[in-house]
Amino acid sequence: TLVAGRYFNVFGDENTHCSGHQQEQHGERGVSEGEQNEAFHDDDECNAALRTELSKKDGDKSFVDDYYNLATDFYEYGWGDCFHFAPRQPHESWEAAMRRHEHYLALRLHIKPNDRVVDMGCGVGGPARHICTFAKCHVTGITINEYQVKRARFHNAKAGAPACSGRLTIVRGDFMKMPVRDESMDAAYAIE
Repeated sequence: TLVAGRYFNVFGDENTHCSGHQQEQHGERGVSEGEQNEAFHDDDECNAALRTELSKKDGDKSFVDDYYNLATDFYEYGWGDCFHFAPRQPHESWEAAMRRHEHYLALRLHIKPNDRVVDMGCGVGGPARHICTFAKCHVTGITINEYQVKRARFHNAKAGAPACSGRLTIVRGDFMKMPVRDESMDAAYAIE
């Protein structure tokens, strides 16, 4: 099935709606995923409009913010609270693979209890919360998007995060100009 009948209006231009005809064209009749993808990607008028809007926003942090305002809910739907990949072992669940990968990262960084660690690009805070719990360290998660800060705080409250009580902070910031004092952290990571 077609995920969206048109692009979401992230550019604030009511005329930048594309692919609506595809929904009408393919609607309820059965078409293959390949046909849908071909129709979606061949929409030259729409692609031109998007390229124009993207070029206007090139280098603009507001574009990044708009993107994460839109994409975060989809990321959470697909990945939960951890927006990264991890190799899976045979018969290992997705969640177990993610935790193992995060624990491996903490071990490779030699994070000790009470160390101060920064998660650069923490998304909604899943790995920061898990590493804080596993390594018993202090984690400051930094994301450039305020909506992700709110979602991370929601997940922290939902999880109760008792093992991280007072040791996990999620803040909005640009990790090119981190809102932490120089030499105040024992370790830093960015995870994809």
